[in-house]
Amino acid sequence: MIMVDLKDDVLNVMRDRFNSEIKNFGDKLLSMSPYELQTAFNSEFSAQQWKEFRLHPLVDAWFEEEMNIMVRNKAFKLLNQSGTNNSTATTQALGQMMNYLERKKEQASEPVVFIYSFVPLSEMEEQAPNVRTLENIPTEIKNAIVKIRED
Repeated sequence: MIMVDLKDDVLNVMRDRFNSEIKNFGDKLLSMSPYELQTAFNSEFSAQQWKEFRLHPLVDAWFEEEMNIMVRNKAFKLLNQSGTNNSTATTQALGQMMNYLERKKEQASEPVVFIYSFVPLSEMEEQAPNVRTLENIPTEIKNAIVKIRED
């Protein structure tokens, strides 16, 4: 379930409705297009609204996480069946899933880059899950600012 505040009343209502239907639709809900979501929710929200909901950075991050879990689970199921199933399609599907998971692992292992900036963040940047706003300026940065002002 999506448990974050989307900082928009309409999007939060959509989040709540989406969460309430997870029990009914299961993981099929994750693969529905905005048009299918509009139909599934009896046109309570337009396809354009569902598109905006789906593309919200926090919702998108949640979907990405859920997809990784689904792919990993499916890969484990295929691995368990690999000794009893000699299907070429199963082997190819397993190979594709393993490649997908390896790419995700590489992306996750990329080094974190810290950018210290005194420029105000945009709304999208503020909502990004990997952004941290520091209340206190690190000593090294304070010293650099003082040095620049002295020059």
